[in-house]
Amino acid sequence: MLNASVLELAHTHPPDLVMPAMPQLVTTLLYGAGAVGFMVYALWLARRERSLLPLIYVIGAWLTIFLEPVVDLLGNAVHPQTGQFHFVTSNGHPVPWAVFVGYVWYFAGTPLLCYQMFRDRSLTTDVVWKLFAGVVICAAIVEQIPLYFGVWVYYGEQPMKFGFMPVWWIFANTAAVLVPFVMIYKLFPRLVGWRQWLVAGLMPSGAFMGHAAAGWPMYNALGTQTETLSPLILYGASVASIALSILVVWAVMAVAELPDRRQAVTSTGCDNESSRHAEEASCKSIRLSAIWRSCSRPCRSRLFPRWTPAQASRRPRWSAAF
Repeated sequence: MLNASVLELAHTHPPDLVMPAMPQLVTTLLYGAGAVGFMVYALWLARRERSLLPLIYVIGAWLTIFLEPVVDLLGNAVHPQTGQFHFVTSNGHPVPWAVFVGYVWYFAGTPLLCYQMFRDRSLTTDVVWKLFAGVVICAAIVEQIPLYFGVWVYYGEQPMKFGFMPVWWIFANTAAVLVPFVMIYKLFPRLVGWRQWLVAGLMPSGAFMGHAAAGWPMYNALGTQTETLSPLILYGASVASIALSILVVWAVMAVAELPDRRQAVTSTGCDNESSRHAEEASCKSIRLSAIWRSCSRPCRSRLFPRWTPAQASRRPRWSAAF
């Protein structure tokens, strides 16, 4: 059997890999702690908002686990089979519990943390691009130690690596996180009643869309004999996947009609300006009305005098003159 940490990367699926016991345990516990933290936050948020939606985010993240074996197959990644804390197998790729619990914060984290923006409809393109940068950094860092110890392996000739992780994987994973995020934001006002449960299907579907839309150049490049493939093709496919990840997130934001920060500020400013003008017009109307009453009172008193009971006795009796 081969140890994953000393594996010579090749195009074909590496056979008989041994899962390193202690790194697997530590990874599972650390990822599990993050999952528990976000699940507790989802429970608290659901109680505060009196909505099941935060909990459905977690369910949707759980269902996204079926993305893992598919993109592993297409993107030349594998989790050692021997000694694995096995959770599910699909397409011949066994997936461990560490990945399952990690998907909770990987995919449910952004919609849970941005829940207030969803409610206030205040998400902008600037915020999404900052999230994009944040997810890229986190995705690049969070896999380094498991990859170093061989908890999972990227095989084949995959150029442009950050540490032990191919850069195109980092960007494809980021697109997989943000595409369902923006989709759910767009649909959020309609997610009432039973429609909230649609999120459980939208999250894995959106994740598939984001990863496939960004990763298809490398899927096809890695489906060849990468040892003999021209480096120009491999580097070109890697750069194309990175560019497509940015493009697909931009396209989804355009479809969702997210404003940028300047548009949001301008819109808010216009609303404030309109309110100010309306208030000034109302005050002006009140002042003009007061001036009219004060100026017209003498004229009205001359034309239409108000007779008191004492004056009424001195009024001329016209009927007596006839």
